[in-house]
Formats: sequence, C-alpha cells, structure tokens
Amino acid sequence: MNRLSVTIIDILGVLVPGAALLLGLLLFPFPQLDRSSVNSALSDRIELFGNAWVAGACWLAVAYVLGFLIRLVSIRIMNCFTWWKWGPTLSDDSKALEASFDEALHNPTLAAGLRKLAKRCGKRDPGQYAPFFHFAKRIVRGSPDYWNEAERLEAEVRFAAGLFIPFVVLPLTALLESSPRLLLGCC
Repeated sequence: MNRLSVTIIDILGVLVPGAALLLGLLLFPFPQLDRSSVNSALSDRIELFGNAWVAGACWLAVAYVLGFLIRLVSIRIMNCFTWWKWGPTLSDDSKALEASFDEALHNPTLAAGLRKLAKRCGKRDPGQYAPFFHFAKRIVRGSPDYWNEAERLEAEVRFAAGLFIPFVVLPLTALLESSPRLLLGCC
C-alpha cells in the first residue's frame, strides 16, 4: 500500500471519529440547556456562521481537534477494556519466542535492556507482555515490504479504536434522548 493511501486512512482516522463524537455531543440532551435559546443567541451574535462555508470549516476544524484528542487516548481505553483477553495469550506467545529473539539478536545486553524497558510499561501495554514488541517494529521498518503492511495495519487499528468513544457516546445520547427521566434521575 502506498504512502498516499496510508495518509488518507490516517486523516479519516482522525476526522471521522471526531465528527461522530461532535455529532453525539451536539445531540446530547443536557438537562438545563435550552437549545432554542442557544441557537438564537448564536445567530444574533455571530453573523459569520450564517455563511455555510465558514460554518462547515469550523465544524470540520472542531471535529478534527476532537478526533485528534480521541486518537491520543483511544487505544489506551480499548486496552483497559480488553487486556484481560489478549494479555495472557500475548505473554505466553512472547515467552515461546523469547529464546528465538535472544538468538537472533546475538546481543545479550540489548535483550536484557529490552526486558528492563518492558517492565516499565503499564499493566495494559502490549510491551509489558512482549518485551520485544516495540523493538520488533524497528526491525520491520528495515524491510520496505513489511513496513508498508505494518503501517497500514497500524493506521487501521488507530481508526477502529478512535471510533470506540463515539460509538459509546452516540447510543448513550439516543438512550437519554428517548427517556429523559434517566438523565434527570442521575443529576
């Protein structure tokens, strides 16, 4: 896969989750917020948003910023919810391959250093369970065929993980919109 398509996936991986989250937040039924008064206040004070191009550009900019912020935390949040499933399997697979990596590296100091760095990773970080995980990405980078595929897969994972938060917010918004008593009961 060429660089352009990975760039397109990366841009959409920020913009689409950001737009979905922005939509969910705009539709969220805040209890003490009267939407009609907010709309009239905005239309009276900001004539600039009367232009569809400016309003669309502002909407895209906010969606892009939200998507970027989601991207920073989405994989960590997904790891928090799923680490119990993949952690033990990854740890077992890593232990099975550890001797092979030691032999392939021919560098006991590097192998010991990688294990020491892996212990610093968080409980829900793949590097905690597979000490050679982050180093393996650098090995793959040396082969253009492998690197292109790894880069594409990483872009797809970031895209999918970025959709997690909006896909939680949107059904929650729909649920609260359909039964407002749930929202008022919580507050």
